[in-house]
Amino acid sequence: ERFVAAMQSPHVDCIGHLTGRRLSRRRGAEVDVERVVARAAETGTALEINAQPARLDLDDRLGREALDAGALFSIASDAHDPEGFELLRHGVLQARRAWIPAGRVVNTLPLAALRTALAATRGP
Repeated sequence: ERFVAAMQSPHVDCIGHLTGRRLSRRRGAEVDVERVVARAAETGTALEINAQPARLDLDDRLGREALDAGALFSIASDAHDPEGFELLRHGVLQARRAWIPAGRVVNTLPLAALRTALAATRGP
């Protein structure tokens, strides 16, 4: 319910940590992924692919489900320092496993295209 409600806001462009999983530490929360993904696709809200190796959330299965539903994505390093940006490659690999093309990853778009995409779904 929180994710769906958040995506109603014109101030929310991305949902991060969708399941909140931490590999070998915590299973992901039970989320009505189908409902969240459908709403993300409707609103143009990107879903984060967290590149932190301890998270890799969305996994490739959920990423593919979201892709098939028409969702957009953002690959985030979850960096807490500049060296953490090197983790982005893990997120890119996760997206590739889900067959997500670069054109559906908002942080690969040229700035003008990103602004157009945001305006189309959120208004000016």
